[in-house]
Amino acid sequence: YALRVIHNKIFRLDKKEDGWNLTSTLNYEHVNKNFKPLERYRAVEFERDWNLVNARQETENIGSVQFSVSRKSIGNISYQSKYFQRGQPFNAFNQVFTSSLSVKKFRLVNSASYLTTKNDSARSQYIRHKSDFSRQLGKIILGTAEEGERNRFYVLSDSLSPGSFQFQQLQFYLSSSDSSGISYRAEVSRRNDFLASAGKLKESTVADNAGITFALTKNPKHIFSLGATYRELRIKDTVLTSLEPQKSFLGRTEYRMTLFKGGLMSSTYFEIGTGQEQKKQYVYLEVPVGQGVYVWLDDGDGIKELNEFEVAAFASSGNFVRVFIPTNEYVTTRSNQINQVLSVTPSNFIQSPEGKTNFFSRLSNQTQGRIERKTSDEDFAESLNPFRTGIDNATLISLTSLLRNTFYFNRNSSVYGFDATWQQNSTKSLYSNGFEYRVFISKNANVRWNISRSFLLTSSIEASNKTNTSEFFSSRDYDLSSLVYEPRLSFQPTTSFRITLSIRSDEIENLSGTIGERAEKIKSGIDVKYNSVSAGILTANFNYIDIKFNAQDNTPLAYEMLNGLREGKNMTWGLSLQRSITSFMQLSLNYEGRKSESIDVIHTGGMQLRAYF
Repeated sequence: YALRVIHNKIFRLDKKEDGWNLTSTLNYEHVNKNFKPLERYRAVEFERDWNLVNARQETENIGSVQFSVSRKSIGNISYQSKYFQRGQPFNAFNQVFTSSLSVKKFRLVNSASYLTTKNDSARSQYIRHKSDFSRQLGKIILGTAEEGERNRFYVLSDSLSPGSFQFQQLQFYLSSSDSSGISYRAEVSRRNDFLASAGKLKESTVADNAGITFALTKNPKHIFSLGATYRELRIKDTVLTSLEPQKSFLGRTEYRMTLFKGGLMSSTYFEIGTGQEQKKQYVYLEVPVGQGVYVWLDDGDGIKELNEFEVAAFASSGNFVRVFIPTNEYVTTRSNQINQVLSVTPSNFIQSPEGKTNFFSRLSNQTQGRIERKTSDEDFAESLNPFRTGIDNATLISLTSLLRNTFYFNRNSSVYGFDATWQQNSTKSLYSNGFEYRVFISKNANVRWNISRSFLLTSSIEASNKTNTSEFFSSRDYDLSSLVYEPRLSFQPTTSFRITLSIRSDEIENLSGTIGERAEKIKSGIDVKYNSVSAGILTANFNYIDIKFNAQDNTPLAYEMLNGLREGKNMTWGLSLQRSITSFMQLSLNYEGRKSESIDVIHTGGMQLRAYF
């Protein structure tokens, strides 16, 4: 059980409408050690505010009394005294003073607290203070801000614990007083950090910071913002810290544009910075079948090696997850990131004659690009260029890029339409055993035609290239080129029943290596969907896949090219039912099966019960 009681009382100190008020607040909270809240109800930094270290469940009592004097035209001043008792050994007192005052064009915001705790043979003293003093001069504000903490932990015979620390920060700033159209802020600050050594707090590092922000928001069709921060860290005592002296910079700019009644929309975001990239290690952990992402393809020695795991071709067969393990190895990098989205919709600004549709209003296009890269290039100008994405670049440490463009014709038509997409994904990752590169490029086109109210014909064609290169595992190197063609015919006589017939031709060839692996796949399939208010949603599918492959089909490359199937005749089928049992409970039943030549049938079933609150 738990209990909380709060009592507030407001006293008017004079009869003026805008007069002084005195507010008193009494607060008491009791939490039994067996009480476990469903959701966190305390402040995020509750443990830090009280210097709590032991997370063991204990009975807790918190009491406080607060007095506040306020006047609407000036502000308020308050004092609070708090007591915290946790179990038998822990007792704490905290005195808190806050104020927020505005007199003419001067403004002062201040907070300070003093905490003392006692826990068996340990005790602590924690002083925190923060203040901001500013003066408005016309359309600008000049101000200074100060912040500091001094947290001392004592153990046994009043010896200072290594967990003690102190920091002091002083800042000066200039900002705009009105942010309705143009806002800006420039600031400089210095922070001194202290750590415990030989029973005293000694200065360990000094950091100088300078920053600026700027925003134009007056015109909603053109919104622009800019921000930049420079930081220089100096080490005062190399014994107290393992950090290295460094100079870092972080800058960003964002621009959003809307023109021609939304017919042309653009969003651009660019960011640069300096920092460190951590080398990664990873391991594969086994989980129940169907709950993982990867499968283990043993090469025959019975040893689980990193190069023997592949993404499961069938979600129901995944029984391993990949877990990244941080290392103590870092590489100094310069980073940049750019995001761009550009959409063109002529129908928003082209007027068509009454009863007719203009050809250009049927067209639309969307371009999206995202590049995030980290490089060790010492040339500052070159490090700023986000378009140097060649994975063979020796200075490129990490890369994630997506470039995509889709062209639509008759996108909103219910009769027929066409779209074409070009896409390129590139990644480069740094692991403790070397780099790994992945590049995927695809070009596909889709056509749809509603022949009648009951028949829909769609057809798609895709040409793609998938490249993978690993510095450590040569067995994971491949360069796959594929061409896929798939027509589909759907028959839907009612809103509750639909049947779809499809045939898919897939040709894949490995352009790297000496074998020249090549796969030809013909897939014929049927999908049925039935939707009923009483029965739920029932779906069923059956596919027959004929595969020709000119190499061994038990290698990681074969698994990638054949999607987990084998050369020869393959069959896959599935059945699922999703039904609402009550207004807040939903039941899902799933069954999948597959059969390849010389391999027994594999059956997989699952059930899920979901409750909505």
